[in-house]
Amino acid sequence: MIAVHAYSQSTIYALTSHNDIIRIDPSNCSYQIVIPGSQFSSPYFIDFTDIAYEQGELYLCTTSLLYKINPVSGQVDFINLGNGISGIVNGLTGDQNGNLYSSGQDLKRINVSNVLLEELGTLHHWTQGDIEFINGKLYVAAQDADGNGALLEIQASPFIVSSVGPLPDRIYGMTKHHSLSNEQLFASKDSSLLILDVTTGETVIHCSNIFDDITIYGMTLAPNNLHVSDISESDVFTVFQDFDKQQLFIESPANNQYCLYNSLGQEITCSFLSNPTTIIDMSPYSSGVFYVRIQQPNGPVYQKKIVSY
Repeated sequence: MIAVHAYSQSTIYALTSHNDIIRIDPSNCSYQIVIPGSQFSSPYFIDFTDIAYEQGELYLCTTSLLYKINPVSGQVDFINLGNGISGIVNGLTGDQNGNLYSSGQDLKRINVSNVLLEELGTLHHWTQGDIEFINGKLYVAAQDADGNGALLEIQASPFIVSSVGPLPDRIYGMTKHHSLSNEQLFASKDSSLLILDVTTGETVIHCSNIFDDITIYGMTLAPNNLHVSDISESDVFTVFQDFDKQQLFIESPANNQYCLYNSLGQEITCSFLSNPTTIIDMSPYSSGVFYVRIQQPNGPVYQKKIVSY
């Protein structure tokens, strides 16, 4: 059994067939686009197949390559895995211990800190779909050569594969969620959200036809404030700049926390607001695009994009 850490205050993020990243609220069967596919800053169009969250980072994969996405700017960075993930990759998940697992024609483990890729085993006649941990066990939505679906349970070391039960058609995305029991996952099929019982492979419809004309390619569980949208200045805080003095001014109620990030999502400075107006010296930083985030005590996170000096 693999130790997998749980999240608190988390939500479902999903990758769509339009390359959009959406946030799903299963309590009312609604979703919101948080990162449109058009926002990805890449030299060429990338057709992603799954999404995963691991230790503060959001990862996307294609059929053979791995990328890390900055949820603030939408920047997509290629992760060099030597010869690539290799094989057809349909699933990606993290164990919250610093590892990603990719599923396709075989199963691989990727250490995200040193980018070390390890082959764990092959499923032979099974083609793996999405992949997810629950109760420290790894589950895969798979298909055989005839297109029959099945839920598989995988032990990574030693590599052992067992069939839990049949699945209806093709399951594209799977994720755990705090609203479910310890033996259930949310799963996506076509435009519907299902509840999947990992002890039997049985599914029931939770939300029917909520995704309009899109297909969910993958789902993951991540913190609520992983992505924050730009807001108008008057909503929570005001930002203005003195270009001559290279200073940035933030007006916001005391006790709010502010953080300044560059366009790569790297934290530049972070502190609590103690005065109605906080002044940040921008002279040490190179010109570019910056993001100001405001965290209210026990409240949501807000963001404002600013142009550099």
